[in-house]
Amino acid sequence: MNDVSRGGLWHLSPFFLFVSIFLGSSVFLGGAISPLFACLVAIIFSLFTFERGEGFNEKVEIFVRGSSRPTIIAMCYIFIFTAIFTYILGQIGAIDAAVQVGLALIPSSLMLPGLFAIVGLFATAIGSSMGTIAAFLPIGVGIAGGLGVSPALMSG
Repeated sequence: MNDVSRGGLWHLSPFFLFVSIFLGSSVFLGGAISPLFACLVAIIFSLFTFERGEGFNEKVEIFVRGSSRPTIIAMCYIFIFTAIFTYILGQIGAIDAAVQVGLALIPSSLMLPGLFAIVGLFATAIGSSMGTIAAFLPIGVGIAGGLGVSPALMSG
């Protein structure tokens, strides 16, 4: 019997805690709690889900060893660099320009599928879903504001 089948939902409880804090904050507090705070609480909680009798230092070492896998680190770097890129684009007005170009070139009735097609092509070209989400989310929210539709719908 492997470790995953023994733990059942208990091993997923940090994820459920994160989702609960994040969604609860969004619904009841208007997003007042940062997703990073929710992530920190879930990480701390995950240290208590170990079934073996490791000490605290061993638990932290196991967590760091698991989170330092190359794919996880690459995703973190992509997200950080994309956030920096998006911030710079916002500062120079490129996001507002992209929103205006999108509103001018794509008919409002085709905005959602049009944006989906553009984002899909971009994601295929760069090969990073995380980078695509971070880069296009501000543009999608801006377009939603310009059209008067739900930002959540456009973000999805």
